[in-house]
Amino acid sequence: MASDLELEQRETNPEAWVTVLRLVSPAEIAIVQSVLESAGIPYLVQNENANRILGFEAAYFGGVRIQVKKADAEAAHEALKEQRSGLAEVAEAENEGGDGL
Repeated sequence: MASDLELEQRETNPEAWVTVLRLVSPAEIAIVQSVLESAGIPYLVQNENANRILGFEAAYFGGVRIQVKKADAEAAHEALKEQRSGLAEVAEAENEGGDGL
């Protein structure tokens, strides 16, 4: 069991890794990895093998966890927010284009 000092150090250590997203879709995981790499943010992917073996059932076990250093968490959230905003704008532009569907 971790001591109070160890727990406090984990919470305040900017080098500690924190989970910023939990995903199941391999496509979403690849997009998130690309966004973080483009932003120069180091990341870890936890439970990726479980996701490959179990597929969407991996969600029952928390899915794939994307982790970044605590000091980079805000930048990671911002980069991912910008990416989602960009995707929404592309989808909106495509819908306004009237592709006949």
